[in-house]
Amino acid sequence: MKLFYKQEVLKMGNGMRIDIGQRLEDQAEVDALQDLVEDIAPTEIAYIDGVTAGTVTASKAVVVGASKNIDTLSIADSGLKLGSGAGTAVTATAAELNLLDTATAGTAVASKALVLGSDKNIDTLAIADSGLKLGSGAGTAVTATAAELNLLDTATAGTAVASKALVLGSDKNIDTIAIADSGLKLGSGAGTAVTSTAAELNLLDTSVAGTAVASKAAVLGASKDLDTLTLSELNVLDDSLITLGTTTDTAATKITAEFDKTTTGIGQVLFGSLSAPHVLNTNPGSSVIADTMNILHSAGAGDCDDLIGKYTKVAMTGDGDADTTLVGSAPRAYVGLTGGSDNSVAAQAYGSQPWAKHEGTGAITAMSAVSAKLDVSADNFTVSTINAGHFHIEGAATVTGQFDGVMIEVYPDVTSMDSVLKLAIDSGAAVTNAIEVAGVTGVTNFLKLDSAAGFFVTAGTSSGSWGNADGVASKVLTIKVGDTTYYVPAHTANS
Repeated sequence: MKLFYKQEVLKMGNGMRIDIGQRLEDQAEVDALQDLVEDIAPTEIAYIDGVTAGTVTASKAVVVGASKNIDTLSIADSGLKLGSGAGTAVTATAAELNLLDTATAGTAVASKALVLGSDKNIDTLAIADSGLKLGSGAGTAVTATAAELNLLDTATAGTAVASKALVLGSDKNIDTIAIADSGLKLGSGAGTAVTSTAAELNLLDTSVAGTAVASKAAVLGASKDLDTLTLSELNVLDDSLITLGTTTDTAATKITAEFDKTTTGIGQVLFGSLSAPHVLNTNPGSSVIADTMNILHSAGAGDCDDLIGKYTKVAMTGDGDADTTLVGSAPRAYVGLTGGSDNSVAAQAYGSQPWAKHEGTGAITAMSAVSAKLDVSADNFTVSTINAGHFHIEGAATVTGQFDGVMIEVYPDVTSMDSVLKLAIDSGAAVTNAIEVAGVTGVTNFLKLDSAAGFFVTAGTSSGSWGNADGVASKVLTIKVGDTTYYVPAHTANS
Protein backbone atom coordinates (compact mmCIF):
# COMPACT_ATOMS: atom_id res chain seq x y z
CA MET A 1 0.00 0.00 0.00
CA LYS A 2 1.37 3.36 -0.94
CA LEU A 3 1.62 5.91 1.82
CA PHE A 4 0.86 9.49 1.30
CA TYR A 5 0.72 12.73 3.25
CA LYS A 6 -2.57 14.49 3.55
CA GLN A 7 -3.18 17.90 4.91
CA GLU A 8 -6.26 17.89 7.14
CA VAL A 9 -7.95 20.26 9.51
CA LEU A 10 -9.16 18.58 12.73
CA LYS A 11 -12.07 20.15 14.46
CA MET A 12 -12.26 20.07 18.24
CA GLY A 13 -15.40 20.09 20.29
CA ASN A 14 -15.07 23.76 21.24
CA GLY A 15 -14.88 24.77 17.62
CA MET A 16 -11.09 25.02 17.57
CA ARG A 17 -9.38 23.87 14.44
CA ILE A 18 -6.01 22.13 14.29
CA ASP A 19 -4.12 21.80 11.08
CA ILE A 20 -1.98 18.67 11.00
CA GLY A 21 0.20 17.13 8.44
CA GLN A 22 0.19 13.39 8.93
CA ARG A 23 1.41 10.48 6.94
CA LEU A 24 -1.77 8.52 6.58
CA GLU A 25 -2.69 5.47 4.70
CA ASP A 26 -6.30 6.31 4.11
CA GLN A 27 -9.19 8.49 5.11
CA ALA A 28 -10.22 6.05 7.85
CA GLU A 29 -7.20 6.92 9.89
CA VAL A 30 -7.94 10.59 9.59
CA ASP A 31 -11.44 9.98 10.78
CA ALA A 32 -10.24 7.99 13.75
CA LEU A 33 -7.87 10.73 14.76
CA GLN A 34 -10.71 13.22 14.43
CA ASP A 35 -12.80 11.22 16.85
CA LEU A 36 -9.94 11.10 19.41
CA VAL A 37 -9.29 14.80 19.32
CA GLU A 38 -12.95 15.69 19.68
CA ASP A 39 -12.85 13.89 23.13
CA ILE A 40 -10.07 16.09 24.56
CA ALA A 41 -11.18 19.05 26.59
CA PRO A 42 -9.65 22.45 25.68
CA THR A 43 -8.19 22.76 29.24
CA GLU A 44 -6.34 19.48 28.85
CA ILE A 45 -4.92 20.57 25.52
CA ALA A 46 -3.69 23.69 27.30
CA TYR A 47 -1.40 21.55 29.54
CA ILE A 48 0.71 20.62 26.59
CA ASP A 49 0.60 23.99 24.96
CA GLY A 50 4.03 25.51 24.95
CA VAL A 51 5.68 22.35 26.48
CA THR A 52 9.32 21.60 25.61
CA ALA A 53 10.33 17.94 25.72
CA GLY A 54 12.87 17.34 28.52
CA THR A 55 12.07 20.63 30.26
CA VAL A 56 9.66 21.00 33.12
CA THR A 57 7.31 24.05 32.75
CA ALA A 58 5.12 25.13 35.63
CA SER A 59 1.42 24.12 35.25
CA LYS A 60 2.24 22.16 32.11
CA ALA A 61 2.41 18.52 31.30
CA VAL A 62 5.85 16.91 31.69
CA VAL A 63 7.23 15.50 28.48
CA VAL A 64 10.51 13.58 28.74
CA GLY A 65 13.22 14.30 26.30
CA ALA A 66 14.62 12.06 23.61
CA SER A 67 16.70 10.25 26.22
CA LYS A 68 13.71 9.97 28.56
CA ASN A 69 15.21 12.83 30.52
CA ILE A 70 13.77 15.74 32.45
CA ASP A 71 15.67 18.79 33.65
CA THR A 72 14.24 19.62 37.12
CA LEU A 73 11.27 18.23 39.03
CA SER A 74 10.21 19.30 42.52
CA ILE A 75 8.61 16.54 44.59
CA ALA A 76 7.39 16.98 48.15
CA ASP A 77 9.10 14.94 50.90
CA SER A 78 7.86 11.35 50.75
CA GLY A 79 6.08 12.23 47.49
CA LEU A 80 8.38 10.02 45.43
CA LYS A 81 7.37 6.40 45.34
CA LEU A 82 9.17 3.53 43.72
CA GLY A 83 8.26 -0.07 43.13
CA SER A 84 5.31 -2.03 41.76
CA GLY A 85 1.67 -1.34 42.69
CA ALA A 86 1.21 1.79 44.77
CA GLY A 87 4.99 1.84 45.22
CA THR A 88 7.01 2.60 48.33
CA ALA A 89 7.54 6.19 49.41
CA VAL A 90 11.13 7.46 49.36
CA THR A 91 11.32 9.10 52.77
CA ALA A 92 14.82 10.50 52.29
CA THR A 93 14.81 14.27 51.95
CA ALA A 94 16.46 16.08 49.07
CA ALA A 95 19.30 17.06 51.41
CA GLU A 96 19.76 13.45 52.36
CA LEU A 97 19.61 12.26 48.78
CA ASN A 98 22.04 14.99 47.83
CA LEU A 99 24.62 13.25 50.02
CA LEU A 100 24.96 10.83 47.13
CA ASP A 101 25.75 13.70 44.77
CA THR A 102 29.40 13.48 43.61
CA ALA A 103 29.90 10.36 45.77
CA THR A 104 32.36 8.02 44.09
CA ALA A 105 32.25 4.28 44.57
CA GLY A 106 35.32 3.12 46.53
CA THR A 107 36.40 6.71 47.35
CA ALA A 108 35.51 8.64 50.45
CA VAL A 109 34.30 12.16 49.55
CA ALA A 110 33.99 14.78 52.24
CA SER A 111 30.38 15.55 53.30
CA LYS A 112 29.05 12.87 50.99
CA ALA A 113 27.58 9.44 51.39
CA LEU A 114 30.08 6.55 51.55
CA VAL A 115 29.71 4.21 48.58
CA LEU A 116 31.78 1.02 48.56
CA GLY A 117 33.68 0.03 45.49
CA SER A 118 33.13 -3.09 43.42
CA ASP A 119 35.22 -5.08 45.91
CA LYS A 120 33.33 -3.56 48.86
CA ASN A 121 36.34 -1.32 49.30
CA ILE A 122 36.88 2.27 50.34
CA ASP A 123 40.10 4.23 49.90
CA THR A 124 40.38 6.30 53.08
CA LEU A 125 38.02 6.76 55.99
CA ALA A 126 38.66 8.98 59.01
CA ILE A 127 36.98 7.63 62.16
CA ALA A 128 37.32 9.24 65.58
CA ASP A 129 38.99 7.18 68.30
CA SER A 130 36.54 4.57 69.63
CA GLY A 131 34.15 5.52 66.82
CA LEU A 132 34.61 2.19 65.02
CA LYS A 133 32.43 -0.61 66.36
CA LEU A 134 32.46 -4.24 65.36
CA GLY A 135 30.20 -7.14 66.17
CA SER A 136 26.48 -7.83 66.32
CA GLY A 137 23.91 -5.49 67.86
CA ALA A 138 25.34 -2.14 68.86
CA GLY A 139 28.80 -3.64 68.34
CA THR A 140 31.89 -3.24 70.45
CA ALA A 141 33.96 -0.10 70.17
CA VAL A 142 37.49 -0.52 68.80
CA THR A 143 39.40 1.49 71.38
CA ALA A 144 42.76 1.13 69.65
CA THR A 145 43.94 4.41 68.14
CA ALA A 146 45.03 4.75 64.54
CA ALA A 147 48.65 4.77 65.68
CA GLU A 148 48.09 1.56 67.58
CA LEU A 149 46.30 -0.09 64.66
CA ASN A 150 49.10 1.06 62.36
CA LEU A 151 51.42 -1.21 64.31
CA LEU A 152 49.86 -4.03 62.30
CA ASP A 153 50.81 -2.31 59.04
CA THR A 154 53.55 -4.32 57.24
CA ALA A 155 53.54 -6.87 60.09
CA THR A 156 54.29 -10.34 58.72
CA ALA A 157 52.94 -13.51 60.33
CA GLY A 158 55.78 -15.52 61.82
CA THR A 159 58.34 -12.76 61.25
CA ALA A 160 59.35 -10.07 63.73
CA VAL A 161 59.29 -6.61 62.09
CA ALA A 162 60.92 -3.68 63.88
CA SER A 163 58.42 -1.19 65.41
CA LYS A 164 55.47 -3.32 64.36
CA ALA A 165 53.05 -5.62 66.12
CA LEU A 166 54.18 -9.23 66.58
CA VAL A 167 51.98 -11.67 64.64
CA LEU A 168 52.56 -15.40 65.17
CA GLY A 169 52.83 -17.74 62.21
CA SER A 170 50.49 -20.63 61.40
CA ASP A 171 52.36 -22.82 63.90
CA LYS A 172 52.27 -20.09 66.58
CA ASN A 173 55.88 -19.41 65.61
CA ILE A 174 58.03 -16.34 65.32
CA ASP A 175 61.44 -16.18 63.64
CA THR A 176 63.49 -13.94 65.91
CA ILE A 177 62.59 -11.75 68.84
CA ALA A 178 64.96 -9.69 70.97
CA ILE A 179 64.00 -9.52 74.64
CA ALA A 180 65.98 -7.60 77.24
CA ASP A 181 67.52 -9.60 80.09
CA SER A 182 64.81 -10.47 82.65
CA GLY A 183 62.19 -9.18 80.20
CA LEU A 184 60.79 -12.65 79.55
CA LYS A 185 58.25 -13.85 82.12
CA LEU A 186 56.57 -17.23 82.33
CA GLY A 187 53.75 -18.59 84.45
CA SER A 188 50.30 -17.50 85.56
CA GLY A 189 49.41 -14.03 86.77
CA ALA A 190 52.20 -11.51 86.35
CA GLY A 191 54.53 -14.43 85.65
CA THR A 192 58.06 -15.02 86.89
CA ALA A 193 60.98 -13.29 85.23
CA VAL A 194 63.48 -15.53 83.43
CA THR A 195 66.70 -14.08 84.80
CA SER A 196 68.98 -16.29 82.71
CA THR A 197 70.80 -14.38 80.00
CA ALA A 198 70.79 -15.42 76.36
CA ALA A 199 74.30 -16.84 76.77
CA GLU A 200 73.16 -18.92 79.72
CA LEU A 201 70.05 -20.17 77.91
CA ASN A 202 72.18 -21.02 74.87
CA LEU A 203 73.97 -23.60 77.02
CA LEU A 204 70.88 -25.75 76.39
CA ASP A 205 71.29 -25.46 72.61
CA THR A 206 72.34 -28.85 71.13
CA SER A 207 72.21 -30.45 74.59
CA VAL A 208 71.21 -34.13 74.47
CA ALA A 209 69.30 -35.77 77.32
CA GLY A 210 71.45 -38.42 78.98
CA THR A 211 74.58 -37.41 77.05
CA ALA A 212 77.25 -34.96 78.18
CA VAL A 213 78.02 -32.40 75.43
CA ALA A 214 81.13 -30.22 75.69
CA SER A 215 80.43 -26.59 76.66
CA LYS A 216 76.71 -27.28 77.01
CA ALA A 217 74.32 -27.82 79.90
CA ALA A 218 74.09 -31.39 81.18
CA VAL A 219 70.54 -32.76 80.80
CA LEU A 220 69.73 -36.02 82.58
CA GLY A 221 68.12 -38.86 80.66
CA ALA A 222 64.75 -40.49 81.31
CA SER A 223 66.29 -42.57 84.13
CA LYS A 224 68.12 -39.55 85.62
CA ASP A 225 71.24 -40.86 83.87
CA LEU A 226 74.23 -39.25 82.20
CA ASP A 227 76.74 -41.15 80.08
CA THR A 228 80.06 -39.53 81.00
CA LEU A 229 80.87 -36.50 83.11
CA THR A 230 84.31 -35.09 83.89
CA LEU A 231 84.43 -32.91 87.01
CA SER A 232 87.22 -30.86 88.50
CA GLU A 233 85.18 -30.44 91.67
CA LEU A 234 81.78 -31.65 92.86
CA ASN A 235 80.07 -30.05 95.83
CA VAL A 236 76.98 -31.73 97.33
CA LEU A 237 74.87 -30.29 100.12
CA ASP A 238 74.88 -31.87 103.58
CA ASP A 239 72.61 -34.91 103.91
CA SER A 240 72.42 -35.18 100.11
CA LEU A 241 73.41 -38.34 98.26
CA ILE A 242 75.58 -39.01 95.25
CA THR A 243 74.09 -42.19 93.83
CA LEU A 244 75.61 -44.44 91.18
CA GLY A 245 73.80 -47.36 89.59
CA THR A 246 71.34 -48.32 86.86
CA THR A 247 68.53 -48.86 89.36
CA THR A 248 68.77 -46.54 92.34
CA ASP A 249 65.61 -47.56 94.23
CA THR A 250 67.39 -50.37 96.11
CA ALA A 251 70.75 -50.56 97.87
CA ALA A 252 71.45 -53.83 96.05
CA THR A 253 72.01 -52.02 92.76
CA LYS A 254 73.56 -48.70 93.73
CA ILE A 255 76.54 -47.00 95.33
CA THR A 256 75.90 -43.95 97.50
CA ALA A 257 78.17 -41.29 98.96
CA GLU A 258 76.88 -38.88 101.58
CA PHE A 259 77.99 -36.47 104.27
CA ASP A 260 75.45 -37.44 106.93
CA LYS A 261 75.39 -34.22 108.92
CA THR A 262 72.05 -34.76 110.66
CA THR A 263 72.38 -38.32 112.02
CA THR A 264 76.04 -39.31 112.32
CA GLY A 265 78.04 -36.21 111.37
CA ILE A 266 80.42 -38.23 109.16
CA GLY A 267 80.82 -39.05 105.49
CA GLN A 268 79.63 -42.46 104.28
CA VAL A 269 80.21 -44.48 101.13
CA LEU A 270 77.92 -47.47 100.83
CA PHE A 271 78.14 -50.45 98.47
CA GLY A 272 74.78 -52.10 99.12
CA SER A 273 73.58 -52.72 102.68
CA LEU A 274 73.38 -55.63 105.12
CA SER A 275 69.77 -56.31 104.15
CA ALA A 276 70.25 -55.60 100.43
CA PRO A 277 73.87 -56.41 99.49
CA HIS A 278 75.37 -56.27 96.02
CA VAL A 279 74.96 -59.75 94.53
CA LEU A 280 77.61 -61.16 92.20
CA ASN A 281 76.37 -62.06 88.72
CA THR A 282 76.58 -65.59 87.38
CA ASN A 283 79.96 -66.18 85.69
CA PRO A 284 81.33 -62.72 86.49
CA GLY A 285 84.87 -63.46 85.32
CA SER A 286 88.09 -64.87 86.76
CA SER A 287 88.79 -61.93 89.08
CA VAL A 288 86.26 -59.58 90.65
CA ILE A 289 87.54 -56.58 92.63
CA ALA A 290 85.00 -54.25 94.26
CA ASP A 291 87.41 -51.45 95.18
CA THR A 292 90.65 -50.87 93.27
CA MET A 293 93.45 -48.40 93.87
CA ASN A 294 96.67 -48.44 91.83
CA ILE A 295 99.47 -45.93 92.51
CA LEU A 296 102.84 -45.94 90.75
CA HIS A 297 105.88 -43.91 91.83
CA SER A 298 108.15 -43.84 88.80
CA ALA A 299 109.56 -40.33 88.89
CA GLY A 300 112.84 -41.31 90.56
CA ALA A 301 114.26 -39.41 93.53
CA GLY A 302 111.87 -36.81 94.84
CA ASP A 303 110.26 -35.23 97.85
CA CYS A 304 107.96 -38.10 98.87
CA ASP A 305 108.55 -39.26 102.44
CA ASP A 306 105.48 -41.50 102.65
CA LEU A 307 103.44 -43.04 99.85
CA ILE A 308 100.23 -44.42 101.37
CA GLY A 309 97.63 -46.16 99.25
CA LYS A 310 94.87 -45.86 101.82
CA TYR A 311 94.93 -44.03 105.15
CA THR A 312 92.24 -44.52 107.77
CA LYS A 313 92.19 -42.81 111.14
CA VAL A 314 89.61 -43.18 113.90
CA ALA A 315 90.15 -40.98 116.95
CA MET A 316 88.38 -40.31 120.23
CA THR A 317 89.00 -37.29 122.46
CA GLY A 318 87.18 -35.55 125.27
CA ASP A 319 85.14 -37.67 127.69
CA GLY A 320 84.96 -40.55 125.23
CA ASP A 321 82.42 -43.38 125.48
CA ALA A 322 83.02 -46.42 127.65
CA ASP A 323 80.81 -48.58 125.39
CA THR A 324 82.55 -47.68 122.14
CA THR A 325 85.02 -49.97 120.35
CA LEU A 326 87.32 -48.05 118.02
CA VAL A 327 88.29 -49.93 114.86
CA GLY A 328 90.47 -48.28 112.24
CA SER A 329 89.69 -50.90 109.61
CA ALA A 330 87.38 -53.90 109.85
CA PRO A 331 87.52 -56.18 106.77
CA ARG A 332 85.33 -59.28 106.90
CA ALA A 333 85.10 -62.49 104.88
CA TYR A 334 82.03 -64.73 105.31
CA VAL A 335 81.33 -68.14 103.75
CA GLY A 336 77.83 -69.62 104.03
CA LEU A 337 74.94 -68.66 106.29
CA THR A 338 74.51 -69.07 110.03
CA GLY A 339 72.84 -72.38 110.92
CA GLY A 340 74.13 -74.25 107.89
CA SER A 341 71.12 -73.43 105.74
CA ASP A 342 73.26 -73.71 102.61
CA ASN A 343 76.39 -75.56 101.50
CA SER A 344 78.52 -72.71 100.20
CA VAL A 345 82.06 -73.71 99.32
CA ALA A 346 85.15 -71.62 98.61
CA ALA A 347 88.78 -72.36 97.77
CA GLN A 348 90.16 -69.82 100.27
CA ALA A 349 88.82 -67.09 102.54
CA TYR A 350 90.92 -64.28 104.03
CA GLY A 351 89.66 -61.55 106.31
CA SER A 352 92.64 -59.48 105.20
CA GLN A 353 95.42 -60.32 102.76
CA PRO A 354 98.07 -57.61 102.40
CA TRP A 355 101.07 -58.24 100.14
CA ALA A 356 104.51 -56.70 99.95
CA LYS A 357 106.65 -57.72 96.97
CA HIS A 358 110.19 -56.74 95.98
CA GLU A 359 111.60 -57.18 92.50
CA GLY A 360 114.93 -56.13 91.05
CA THR A 361 118.16 -55.47 92.98
CA GLY A 362 117.30 -52.14 94.55
CA ALA A 363 118.20 -51.75 98.22
CA ILE A 364 115.47 -51.42 100.83
CA THR A 365 115.70 -50.58 104.53
CA ALA A 366 112.69 -52.45 105.85
CA MET A 367 109.95 -54.54 104.28
CA SER A 368 106.92 -56.14 105.94
CA ALA A 369 103.80 -57.68 104.51
CA VAL A 370 102.03 -56.58 107.69
CA SER A 371 103.33 -53.80 109.93
CA ALA A 372 101.39 -53.01 113.08
CA LYS A 373 102.40 -50.35 115.56
CA LEU A 374 101.15 -50.02 119.13
CA ASP A 375 102.08 -46.67 120.70
CA VAL A 376 101.12 -46.18 124.35
CA SER A 377 102.77 -42.73 124.34
CA ALA A 378 104.14 -41.34 127.63
CA ASP A 379 100.97 -40.95 129.70
CA ASN A 380 100.36 -43.69 132.28
CA PHE A 381 96.99 -45.44 132.16
CA THR A 382 95.30 -48.70 133.24
CA VAL A 383 93.86 -51.36 130.95
CA SER A 384 92.51 -54.88 131.33
CA THR A 385 94.56 -56.10 128.40
CA ILE A 386 96.64 -54.48 125.67
CA ASN A 387 98.29 -56.19 122.71
CA ALA A 388 100.32 -55.15 119.75
CA GLY A 389 98.71 -57.97 117.84
CA HIS A 390 95.52 -59.66 119.00
CA PHE A 391 93.93 -62.64 117.25
CA HIS A 392 90.49 -63.86 118.34
CA ILE A 393 89.50 -67.40 117.42
CA GLU A 394 85.87 -68.27 118.07
CA GLY A 395 83.30 -70.93 117.21
CA ALA A 396 82.29 -74.34 118.55
CA ALA A 397 82.40 -76.18 115.22
CA THR A 398 84.60 -79.25 114.83
CA VAL A 399 86.98 -78.48 111.99
CA THR A 400 88.24 -81.43 109.98
CA GLY A 401 91.74 -80.80 108.69
CA GLN A 402 94.45 -78.36 109.72
CA PHE A 403 93.22 -75.60 112.06
CA ASP A 404 95.88 -73.20 113.35
CA GLY A 405 95.71 -70.02 115.38
CA VAL A 406 98.73 -68.40 113.72
CA MET A 407 100.58 -69.92 110.79
CA ILE A 408 103.76 -68.69 109.14
CA GLU A 409 104.50 -70.60 105.95
CA VAL A 410 107.83 -70.27 104.16
CA TYR A 411 107.65 -71.32 100.51
CA PRO A 412 110.31 -73.68 99.04
CA ASP A 413 111.92 -70.98 96.86
CA VAL A 414 113.06 -69.01 99.94
CA THR A 415 116.81 -69.72 100.54
CA SER A 416 118.27 -66.91 102.64
CA MET A 417 115.81 -66.20 105.46
CA ASP A 418 117.40 -65.60 108.88
CA SER A 419 114.37 -66.31 111.05
CA VAL A 420 110.83 -67.55 110.60
CA LEU A 421 109.86 -65.85 113.86
CA LYS A 422 112.01 -63.16 115.44
CA LEU A 423 111.39 -61.30 118.69
CA ALA A 424 113.49 -58.14 118.73
CA ILE A 425 113.75 -56.25 122.02
CA ASP A 426 115.74 -53.05 121.67
CA SER A 427 118.31 -52.06 124.26
CA GLY A 428 116.77 -50.15 127.13
CA ALA A 429 113.35 -51.76 126.81
CA ALA A 430 111.96 -53.47 129.94
CA VAL A 431 110.16 -56.72 129.08
CA THR A 432 109.11 -59.24 131.73
CA ASN A 433 108.50 -62.26 129.47
CA ALA A 434 109.68 -62.66 125.93
CA ILE A 435 106.99 -65.35 125.48
CA GLU A 436 104.12 -66.06 127.85
CA VAL A 437 101.63 -68.86 127.49
CA ALA A 438 98.53 -68.31 129.62
CA GLY A 439 95.32 -70.27 130.12
CA VAL A 440 96.68 -73.59 128.84
CA THR A 441 93.78 -75.69 130.13
CA GLY A 442 92.77 -78.12 127.43
CA VAL A 443 96.10 -77.87 125.57
CA THR A 444 97.57 -81.31 124.86
CA ASN A 445 101.12 -80.32 123.92
CA PHE A 446 103.00 -77.16 124.77
CA LEU A 447 105.14 -77.51 121.66
CA LYS A 448 105.06 -79.82 118.65
CA LEU A 449 108.11 -80.20 116.44
CA ASP A 450 108.29 -82.07 113.17
CA SER A 451 110.69 -85.04 113.66
CA ALA A 452 112.39 -84.11 110.41
CA ALA A 453 113.25 -80.66 111.66
CA GLY A 454 116.99 -79.93 111.41
CA PHE A 455 117.19 -78.44 114.88
CA PHE A 456 115.81 -81.60 116.61
CA VAL A 457 118.53 -84.23 116.30
CA THR A 458 119.59 -87.57 117.81
CA ALA A 459 121.60 -87.20 121.02
CA GLY A 460 125.27 -88.29 121.15
CA THR A 461 126.46 -91.31 123.30
CA SER A 462 129.99 -90.37 124.34
CA SER A 463 131.17 -87.57 126.52
CA GLY A 464 131.80 -84.43 124.49
CA SER A 465 130.11 -85.80 121.41
CA TRP A 466 127.55 -83.70 119.52
CA GLY A 467 124.36 -83.60 121.45
CA ASN A 468 125.60 -85.74 124.35
CA ALA A 469 123.11 -85.92 127.20
CA ASP A 470 122.91 -87.79 130.41
CA GLY A 471 120.27 -90.38 131.05
CA VAL A 472 118.05 -91.80 128.41
CA ALA A 473 117.61 -88.71 126.23
CA SER A 474 117.10 -89.73 122.64
CA LYS A 475 116.79 -86.31 121.04
CA VAL A 476 118.21 -82.89 121.71
CA LEU A 477 116.90 -79.46 120.72
CA THR A 478 119.64 -77.15 119.49
CA ILE A 479 119.47 -73.57 120.73
CA LYS A 480 122.03 -70.90 119.88
CA VAL A 481 122.73 -68.08 122.27
CA GLY A 482 125.14 -65.59 120.74
CA ASP A 483 127.81 -67.73 119.05
CA THR A 484 127.39 -70.70 121.45
CA THR A 485 125.20 -73.70 120.69
CA TYR A 486 123.33 -75.38 123.50
CA TYR A 487 121.54 -78.70 123.52
CA VAL A 488 118.30 -79.27 125.38
CA PRO A 489 117.68 -83.01 125.95
CA ALA A 490 114.34 -84.50 125.08
CA HIS A 491 113.11 -87.76 126.62
CA THR A 492 110.51 -90.08 125.19
CA ALA A 493 109.27 -90.99 128.71
CA ASN A 494 108.96 -89.22 132.02
CA SER A 495 111.95 -90.57 134.04
